[in-house]
Amino acid sequence: CSKKKPVNKKILIFSGPTREPIDPVRYLSNASSGKMGKALAEKSEALGFDTIFITGPVEKSNLPHGNRIHTIEILTARDMLEEGLKYFPEADVVIFAAAVADYAPKNFNSGKTASGLKNLTLELKNNPDIAATLGALKKPHQKTLGFALETECQPEKIRNKMNKKNLDAIL
Repeated sequence: CSKKKPVNKKILIFSGPTREPIDPVRYLSNASSGKMGKALAEKSEALGFDTIFITGPVEKSNLPHGNRIHTIEILTARDMLEEGLKYFPEADVVIFAAAVADYAPKNFNSGKTASGLKNLTLELKNNPDIAATLGALKKPHQKTLGFALETECQPEKIRNKMNKKNLDAIL
């Protein structure tokens, strides 16, 4: 695909995993390489869109390249939401392709948790739902696309997710 002229439209893409720290060396996360987000960002740039790419920690080789791609690297779900709130109002299209951790540890241990402990309990709290939070702010001209990784096809669950997050489409 040849490079297109700018179309004066902005795409905001969320990509990669988030990491929710337990202590200075351990964290909860999802197994996302960020490759899909990278491909989406590079394709959107090739089509002439200005692209804002917010990503969790991925290998540098999985970060997109392009003159109209602005990459913002974050760590946690809260960081991702904070950055998303800055850029969402100016976006024409928003793609929620990140594997955001649904939960975070309730408490952060400032020192490394000792290994070998028996019956260790880790209390969790809900992370913000980035797509639902931003979807509630959606303006009529904005289009949003989400992704759902499920272990079985449940069309009603997917429709409910689209409605709850105010998405135009879900894959």
